[in-house]
Amino acid sequence: MISTSRQTYNLIGFYENDRYSVRAAWNQRSDYPYVKSGTIVRWFDGVGTLSVSVNYKINEQFSVSVDGNNLNDPLRKGYHETENLPANWYKSGRQYYVNLRA
Repeated sequence: MISTSRQTYNLIGFYENDRYSVRAAWNQRSDYPYVKSGTIVRWFDGVGTLSVSVNYKINEQFSVSVDGNNLNDPLRKGYHETENLPANWYKSGRQYYVNLRA
């Protein structure tokens, strides 16, 4: 099936108290096909990503959080049929978010 890895793994850690919460997640997937044209199949190498979220409760009304995705800044490598025929490389970069909740 296109864009579906045969194997995926997720490891998540979480800590929480009255004021703080922290969550870290590692997601890993094996190689997967992303384009099929006739008999040609293009593949992406498996990739792992790290995400972290930190939340702080300021008071009963306000809280702030900082989230980070792709913190390991993975390089996604695509290839035709075999790794000896590279097709493309993608680097999405790290993403950071700051949220204030009321």
